[in-house]
Amino acid sequence: MTPRNRMKASPLNTILRFVALLFKTTACVAADGPADEISDFAKRLFAVRTISEVAIAPDGRRVAWVESLPTDPGTFPTGTAIWVAERVDSRNRVRVSAGKDAEEHGITWAPDSCSLAFLSNTDGATQVYSSSLNGQPPRRLTDTGGFLRGLRFSANGRTLAVLHTGSVAHDSGPTKPHPRDVGVIGESLDPQRLALVDLNGGGLHEISSPQFHVYEFDPSPDGKQFAIIAAPPPRQRQLVGRWAVCHGCLRRQ
Repeated sequence: MTPRNRMKASPLNTILRFVALLFKTTACVAADGPADEISDFAKRLFAVRTISEVAIAPDGRRVAWVESLPTDPGTFPTGTAIWVAERVDSRNRVRVSAGKDAEEHGITWAPDSCSLAFLSNTDGATQVYSSSLNGQPPRRLTDTGGFLRGLRFSANGRTLAVLHTGSVAHDSGPTKPHPRDVGVIGESLDPQRLALVDLNGGGLHEISSPQFHVYEFDPSPDGKQFAIIAAPPPRQRQLVGRWAVCHGCLRRQ
């Protein structure tokens, strides 16, 4: 076979080869072994729970994590739950949830380790919730549309910072798919902006300019400044800079 006729090793071809091998293996098992062995294997496969976003409290006494929810046999998990346990004894774990059968993630601990905040779509759109870990239901802090990610507590524990994309309901990161442009290219933009959330119920307030798409941010220890990575839409180049919060807005230093 000449190099011209040889199949290229693209990701799609790799996936197709894997699927073909999987079907061939399944056919062999079905021909040589009882069907209940395949059924048992499928049940074990679908029963696997994934754990992610492990976060240790600042005082080191407790740990929180995100875990996929169990589902009916033959169906993949569709929801996630947040669990909290003592670091030295994880047997008495407690679930922190804003509602059943929801996607809950984005854990961030308060500086005093007495509470945590997270994201949940239990009411449809993803919102910010806060839990004092005292057995009471979590408090809903926002009522906004769009997509939220990157939740972080401020150093003083009174506010939360989060990345907010107002007009889309999915992750708009640099490696995520974007809807096809229609109309005048570049005229309609959906920048991801840095926003603050007041723990006292003040809602969500965007502080970065709509002229910049914010990819990442990191607050200073005193909570007065942010280091951010941003780019002007349509994300042709990145800017790394230090920005200060002034009268509720960001100003570059």
